[in-house]
Amino acid sequence: MIQLLNSVIPILVFFTTPALGACTASILLNGNTRTYASCSSLNSWSQLSWTFDPSARTMDTMFRALLTSSSGWVGWGINSGSTAAMLGSNVLLGFTDSSNVIRVAQYSLTPQILRGTLPSPASSTELRLVGSSFIDISSGVVTIFAKLSLPTNQSISRINLVFCRGPGTRNLSPLPHTTDASFLRQTTAVLDLSSNRILRAQAPHQSLKLQHGIINAVGWGIFLPLGVMVARYVRPYSHRREWFFGHVGLQCTGYLLGVVGWGIGLKLASYSGESAASQIHQNVGTAIFVFATLQVLSLVFRPEKEHKIRPYWKIYHHGLGYLTLVLIFTNIYKGFKLLQGSRTLKNLYTAFLVIAVLATAGLEAYRWYVYLEKKSKRPAYASESPTSDSKI
Repeated sequence: MIQLLNSVIPILVFFTTPALGACTASILLNGNTRTYASCSSLNSWSQLSWTFDPSARTMDTMFRALLTSSSGWVGWGINSGSTAAMLGSNVLLGFTDSSNVIRVAQYSLTPQILRGTLPSPASSTELRLVGSSFIDISSGVVTIFAKLSLPTNQSISRINLVFCRGPGTRNLSPLPHTTDASFLRQTTAVLDLSSNRILRAQAPHQSLKLQHGIINAVGWGIFLPLGVMVARYVRPYSHRREWFFGHVGLQCTGYLLGVVGWGIGLKLASYSGESAASQIHQNVGTAIFVFATLQVLSLVFRPEKEHKIRPYWKIYHHGLGYLTLVLIFTNIYKGFKLLQGSRTLKNLYTAFLVIAVLATAGLEAYRWYVYLEKKSKRPAYASESPTSDSKI
């Protein structure tokens, strides 16, 4: 839908300036000054200048970016879909090849890149680049000039932009860039043609990610730990089986919420373009679901107290439970790192966790105090430690 005018030859220039400096709408090139109507910094290492001609439906652009190294690559492009996401974008990359030739090449970012396939230069994409390049290998700033032809059969007020940089190339294919969440948040934006402004793009599926984070933080991260605390600290003082119903109720509620959140996570995983860090988060989430399911099943198949395998069941049940909690806490904070705008949610959960830890420390200290107090008065009680199933 978006085409590069065949009459304009895109040029790639390396400048000797080691930093971008202030965003400028004018640049001196081969003795001629090129001027653009607008200029905006995309992040700390890239800028975009542009002039939009609404009558001709064209946009003249200049993209400038700092290389990470002399052998690195930089690029920018457009996603004609509904969101500013890397996958599905058509991009222009600038880099120095193995023969020290500075090149501009166009690429289509297809789902194959999620399977580790490096993108190869495309002879034709929706950008339809025709051009050449010239060499200056002494600088750390790449500038790509291109003129875009916008579709005439539909109204476009916003353009989804993507921009990135990476460590190097192999056979004209860009090597993968970092997938750190803080970096990825700087690689998308929206160009509002009506106001001539660059807007920060919302991460794809942000609302669904937020629902996933809240449900799992409450289910896995609050109800399950509270259920463990009830079993350990309420049981010794429960004359009947109130503690058991409280424990099972909290655990089952947490499990059901966790399964819902895990299902939302599977839906998110079905979308393309997730990073390696997201994949690790998904794998740990699946492990939590499996372990939590085993814990629920262990209640169903719990042996009687007098059964000879009861001690081994206790070791399994307690050990798997504590392992699951460790994975839950770790994965929740990994999820906060991946989720944009999660500072408030992270702070609220951290406050709960601090309160829970302080309460646990106090209850554990009191439990041992009662145990030692009774032990000093009744030697026979010495065989019943605070970790025993017997009531204090």
